[in-house]
Order: sequence, then structure tokens, then C-alpha cells
Amino acid sequence: MMSSTTNPPSYDSLPLSPYHLSTIGIASVFASIESHHNSLDPAEVSARQNDTVPQDKNYDSPIITRLHEIIGVLKSCPEDFVVREIGGVDSRTSSTSGDSKERGKGGIIADLTDTFKLPSNEVMDNIPEQQKNDTMSTDMLMSQQCTSSSDDSGGDGIVTGPSVPIVHADTPQDAIKHILTRCIQHVNRNSQESSCQGLELYQKLEKLSDNAMLLLQQDGDPERVSKDDGPCQGRHESIILPPIIDVDMIVRYQPVDTDDDITSTALNNKKKDVAQNRCVFHRALKIAFPILKSSTLSAQEGSDGKDRIVKVEMDDTFLDLVPYLLYPQRDIPSLYEFRNMGCPETTTSNPKPVHGRKERKTRKRCHDEDLNSRNDDMPHQKEQSSTVHEIHLYLKPTIERVDRKKIHHLIAKSCRDFETGTKNDVGYDEQDKDKRTTIIIVKWSKHALKTSMIRRQKRQKVAKDNRVDNFGHTMCILKKRRQEHSTMISLLASALNCRQSDIGLAGRKDTMAVTYQYCTLRYMSPFRVRKANDFLKEKGIELGNFQIVSWLLNPGDLQGNYFEIIIRNVKRVEKVFDDDSQDDLIQERLVPCESRYIESAVERVRQGGFINFFGEQRVGEAGPHDQVGVRSSDVGHAMLQGDFSGAIDLLMKGRYKSRAGDFVESEEVRHMRATYFETGNVDKTLSAMPRSLYLGRERTLLQGLKRYGRDKPLEVLKCLNFSTRMFYINAYQALVWNKMASERMKRYGIKPVTGDLYMEDSSNEVKVVVDEEAIHIKQVVLPLPGYNVLYPQNIIGDLYRDTMNQDGVIFDKHVVPEATGKGSYRFLVAYSEFLQWENVNQSEQLTDVKFKFSLSSGSFATMCLREIMATTVLRAPEERAEDISQ
Repeated sequence: MMSSTTNPPSYDSLPLSPYHLSTIGIASVFASIESHHNSLDPAEVSARQNDTVPQDKNYDSPIITRLHEIIGVLKSCPEDFVVREIGGVDSRTSSTSGDSKERGKGGIIADLTDTFKLPSNEVMDNIPEQQKNDTMSTDMLMSQQCTSSSDDSGGDGIVTGPSVPIVHADTPQDAIKHILTRCIQHVNRNSQESSCQGLELYQKLEKLSDNAMLLLQQDGDPERVSKDDGPCQGRHESIILPPIIDVDMIVRYQPVDTDDDITSTALNNKKKDVAQNRCVFHRALKIAFPILKSSTLSAQEGSDGKDRIVKVEMDDTFLDLVPYLLYPQRDIPSLYEFRNMGCPETTTSNPKPVHGRKERKTRKRCHDEDLNSRNDDMPHQKEQSSTVHEIHLYLKPTIERVDRKKIHHLIAKSCRDFETGTKNDVGYDEQDKDKRTTIIIVKWSKHALKTSMIRRQKRQKVAKDNRVDNFGHTMCILKKRRQEHSTMISLLASALNCRQSDIGLAGRKDTMAVTYQYCTLRYMSPFRVRKANDFLKEKGIELGNFQIVSWLLNPGDLQGNYFEIIIRNVKRVEKVFDDDSQDDLIQERLVPCESRYIESAVERVRQGGFINFFGEQRVGEAGPHDQVGVRSSDVGHAMLQGDFSGAIDLLMKGRYKSRAGDFVESEEVRHMRATYFETGNVDKTLSAMPRSLYLGRERTLLQGLKRYGRDKPLEVLKCLNFSTRMFYINAYQALVWNKMASERMKRYGIKPVTGDLYMEDSSNEVKVVVDEEAIHIKQVVLPLPGYNVLYPQNIIGDLYRDTMNQDGVIFDKHVVPEATGKGSYRFLVAYSEFLQWENVNQSEQLTDVKFKFSLSSGSFATMCLREIMATTVLRAPEERAEDISQ
């Protein structure tokens, strides 16, 4: 043993393990362990009191054992890490408050018990057989769902919504009036005063529309098409409407000229008490006042922070065309109305091509018809507006051909689904037929028409195949084993023949685990879902415990998760320190772990909680880049820097090796990645992609590169769904949060200090700590960086800014969502519920330990285990610490 005069390196100065969690921002700090080296840990104190101290252990010796680290093998197989979601309830009815923390309260632990039995639905049994076979109308669907029951559950396996009367409006104007008079959040919604306020709001909308029309009367120079001068002044006037709610009634309005399913859109938007009427209002406003547009402001921009408000303003999309048009007051509103009605889902069949003499006759007939029509080509735009497929814009006779090119570009930029053409020598004056001009023909592009028709055919096929799919949604338990989240979504969409957006999940689950979670499937019957099991079981996915519900799951609609985790080959790390300087480590060795150390550690976490770090599932795998590959936070960092091409390359780069040194990915996948970087050829890379594997992310990016090219990397990234793109942004935010939480604990410890941020339990309002004694550590929060958060008013706030400056990241509200983040807050310390442990082998020698506990949504089980085991180094169980003096 090294003498006391020797000065060995301290433990903190030892070279870190390659897989130290500091590589993802987590330092050697803990919430419930004292840092005083001379004090015994609770297990040893208890042992001394019970006279159970081993005879060879001398507590009077100047060399003592510091607080103990426990190590073991985590996730040796998926069955050792079982996650069960706590939820499966409608967030709209499970909590009467707008508190986001209350969403999903009253949830049930998910468990798959039956994959065959279907729900006995009394409501479906009462539907006539003809209605079951036909496509059920949206109004019938809503009326049955809203009047079936006023409780959350309405019988065997069916969950319904509250009873709310439905009012059908004949015109969009009537729909808006109903909403403004009965569905606006007033103090007394049913009073006469409320109706008067609603009519006043409607009059304001009419006045705003009239003012917008006045702008179209102004004439201007075609060269002055800037939005800051010319005929476009005064376009920024707006009206703010109070929150639109669904308490007193549900307003229904279905335009005759469109097949858009307004009600289904409202059903899928599950924001509490504001979704359905607000959706109808937005749609009706486009038709009643084509030149106006409406938008929903976020909760922070709202009046009370709970309900969202609506902003109505002039739509300036096509106003730059005013200087070029002969009749802007007539043509511009018609263009808006044409766009707002949407692309028609039924198209006339294209004529078959003709050849030879028949072709010449056809050309002559068309030419004669065109000559005859010139005398009748008067500008009756009212008649043209009834034409579904095109609209005519009459240009001023003085407009040159060069300016017409600008007009085509303006229209294409304003609506990419439009295509334009030109027709010359068209009469525009009924009195003087010699006056001729040029018109711009605007119609829906072939791609838009084809997409619309496919969408309609698919909806009809789904309704026919599933018969009762339009009656409600199916909720089931989804079990997966060793499946990554995005791959699982791709497999579900393929097996169910649906869009990924039709699959509702409350959260992401671990990959190397067996997980159970609730899943809602939009407008799918249990019959159809059950059939998909034959394909999914081969992929490690099962669906069961089917129910019919009237709501859909959104991210965050869960109370938490319940974990059952087994740690294999448990050992205790014994650290021996010098007698004079308690900071000098003499020896570190692995010894068997006794149960009293486990019990002591579990009790500490029960009482003191754990630091609420983000785990590897969010930030990325700990370890050096040359062994673990690209982390999610690396992709998010590149996106926040605006380097979208770099983000695509990182996603295509993937992972290299596992911790054991073996390749994680197959040789085929590595060959595909090598082909991408060596050749840069998208087609060759797609050909090299293994067909047996669902590499959804990579395949989507390659298809995006093929469509948009490398010159538009942002458009390529947008081919990924929005939640996936935001996941990478959140991963970088999580990395910064981990670093700042580590610094906060290093500098100030477990007690609140002046300048910290805390959240009040009653209002969820974030404030700055002034009185340290009045605040508990469980109230302290740290922000995930963004443009809409408050930073700590102490040195930690400076560290936030320094870190982001070093990373070259700026959160700007006015850039694209893929290059910024709003930010949020996260509690510094989290607490587990029902934390228990047991000896798996039931033997005297403690080797395998099973932990059971539940955590609230957003907390990571691996971070709770880290606190219990007091470790930040991911050690291999075979690792043996040697005497560092040698």
C-alpha cells in the first residue's frame, strides 16, 4: 500500500472511462448523497448500531470507505427492462383544469392481456345494417358521440364524450354568427349582453373585410409591388377574438362545393374545449370573407395563458397582383375564394388522344369554337367563379410580356398547387368589342388534382373496407420488443395501410426493452386492427385489448410510466482513501454487494429524489464519437446552426460500433452508408438500401434528396414528419440542460439559492427565487434553452449564454422551426413513486436485483437508477479496478 507521504492522483483527476456520462452533459453529482468524505454512509451506521460490522473492518482506522458505488449489467436482454405506460384516458375529460401537469390523470397501467377479443359495442349493435355498410356521415358520427353518454365510459369497451347540443348552419355567415354569439368565452355566455358582443364582433369582421376591399380600389405602378408601399398600405389591421370554446354548443357547417371533412379535423385536434368550433370558424371565415385570414395564437400570447385566442387580419397573399389587374376588386376576391374552397376531389376525365384525320377535325372544331367564343368573351367573372377548375384574371391592356412573367412568378410563389396559363386577345368591354386584353388562367395543377383524387379514393376505400370505421377510433395496447420508435411507426403504417399521422401515441419508449403503451388509430375498426397482428408479430409488435373511443392520443397524454428493471451481476465499488488527505484515492476494487447497501440507496432516493437528467434515449449514447457514432443532439446542433446539409449527412452517417466493439448495424446498412458518402449518388444509395429493414429515416431523406436536390436541404429535412424534426432540436436542448444541471449542483448543491427559478404549484408561473428559505428544492426548475424562456438570475444564467455562444446557437423566434426552439422548463429534482427492490435469485449472494417504480412523464428510469447506484461511469461488470499505486 502506498504510504501517506506519497501524493497519488485524486479520484476526480483519474482518467474518465470512455463511457462516462459527462459525454452527454452529466457530471458526478447526485441529489441525495452527502459529499462530506469523513462521514459514514447510512448502511454502515446501521451496521454498527446492529453490531453486524465484519470483524476485519476497523471503523477507527484513519482510512475509511467513501460512499459506495454499485454497478451491474443493464438491459442484458429486452425482458430485463419492462416499461408500462400509465394513461389511456381522454385528456379533455380527465382533468377539469387547464394545467398541463394534470393531463392524463387517472390513468391505468398498460398491460396486454388479450390480442383476439373484440369489444362488445352496444352503440354499434343499435346501428341499422345499412348504415354500417355505408359511409357514415360526419354529423351522424358527432351526434352519436356527443349524445351517447355524459360519462367518460359508456359500456363495454366504449368511451364517449360529454353531451353537447349540435347546431347546423346553412351558410358560413350563420356559422360565424352562431360561434361569436354562443361559443365565445364571456363571463355570462347565455346572457343577452353576450349575444350583443358577438354581433359587434361580426360587424367588426365585416368592416375589416370592407377596408380590405378598399385597398383593391387603389391603382398603382406595376413596379411598386413591395409590401411596404404602393397599394398595399394599411394591410396590417387586425381583430383579436376571445377564446372560442365548445361548452354551450357545437356548430356544424359543411360547404356544398367542397368535400373537406371539417368535423374530422376538429375531432383530431384535441385541445381542451376549443378545438371543434374554432376549426369550423377558421373554415367558415375563408368562405364568408375570402380576403381575410385567421390564426390561433399560442397560449403564451393569449390573454389568460390557458385558452387560445384567434387573430383575424387581411390576407395579403395575392395583393401584389393589384397593380397589374384591370378589375382587381372583382378578380382578387374570386382568386381568394377559388383557393379557399380547396382543390376539388373529383375531376373530369381527360379526353383520349386522337390522331390522323380525326385529329385534324378536332383541331378545326376547337379553332372554330375559339373564334366564336371571342365575341362572347366578356368579363362576367360571376359566371366564371362557378367554374370549379379555373379562374380568369384580366390584365391591364398596357401590361407588357415581361411583366406577365412577374405575375406568373407571384402566383406560383403564393400557391404552389396552382398552375397558370395565358390567353391573348380577349374582349373585356361589352360596349366596345374592339378593346382586347390578355387574361391569366389560374387552375389547380395536375399534381394537386391527382393527390386530391387519391386522397378521396383512399378515404372511400377505407370506409368501405371497415364499414364502421367512421363511427369512432380504436384504442389498443401496443407491445413492442426491441423496436426503435420510428421503425415501429413505419411498420404500423404499413400493416394498417394508413398514414403515420393516423397513429396516436402519448410518448416514445425505450428501444432495448419490452414496452407497453396505449395507441389510438383514427377511424379504424378493431376488426381491421386485429388482422394486422399476423404481420406485426413477426416484427416484435403486438396489438390487443381493443376499445372504441371518440378521442385520439397526442404526445404528452400520459401520467407517467411504470418500470420493472433487472440489474444483473451486481457489484459494489469499494474506494479506499488516504488517511491524511481524504481526497486521495489509494485503491478501488469490486466486491460483492450486500443487501443493506441496496436498501440504503433505495431509501435515499425515496426521500431525496434524483437529479432529473435527460437520459441517453433523448440526448444520444454516451461515449466517444468514433465508437457510438452520431448522437441525436449532434443533429439538433447542426439544425440550430442552420446547417441543414450537415444535419442530413449526420443522419445518413448513423452509428458505428457498440460499447463491446462490435458493429451495431449490419454489413448491408454499413455498405449503404458508405455508398452515400463515397459516391454521393442518391439512386445508387437507394439501390444499396436493404429491403428487409425499415430504415424509414434514411429512406425518406434519400427520396427527399431525389426530389429536391442538394440545393434545398431544408425541404429535404421537411420530408421527415414534424415531431421527428423537433425531436432533434429537443435533443440539443436536453444536452444543454444536462450541462447546466450539473453545474448548478456542483456550485450550489441541493438547496435553493437566490437567482434560481422556481414554479409555483398553484399557477405554474415561473419566478425568481428571492427568499431561499421559502422555496423547496422540488420547486426549482431549469429552462430548456429557447426564445421564450427566462434564464436563472445567477451565474448559471451566464453559463447558459456562454454555452450557446460557444456552440454558435441563437434561438430566434422569426426563423424556421427547424432552426430554433421555443424552450420550456424542467424540474431540477424528480421523485419516484412506489420504489421497491427485490433479490431475483432469492439467494444469500446478491447478484441480480429487480427494481420497481413509477415516474412522471418526461423523467428517465436510467437516471433514477443512476442515483440509486451512485454511478456516472458506465462500467463493464467484468472490469476489475487495480491498485493505482502500481
